Amino acid sequence: MATLMPPEKLVSAMPVRDVASWNTMVSGLPKSGTVEEAKAVFLAMPARNSVSWNAMVAGFACAGGTSAAEEWFRNVPEKEDAVL
Repeated sequence: MATLMPPEKLVSAMPVRDVASWNTMVSGLPKSGTVEEAKAVFLAMPARNSVSWNAMVAGFACAGGTSAAEEWFRNVPEKEDAVL
């Protein structure tokens, strides 16, 4: 497995820091087996949308953390403002 940059370095390397670039990191990190790093990035996001929340729920579910996925799903805000 390739070594990944720490999330804080990934964030600082992003030329554009909008919700779409943050969501790309949050959805990509669990695919490399680093769901906890995705969680750290998610928590550091200045703004989140339904894509952000879905990426975390899916990340935990794919990593085998069904309890965590269910917990995150239950914490998704009922109504969100469009950010994109």
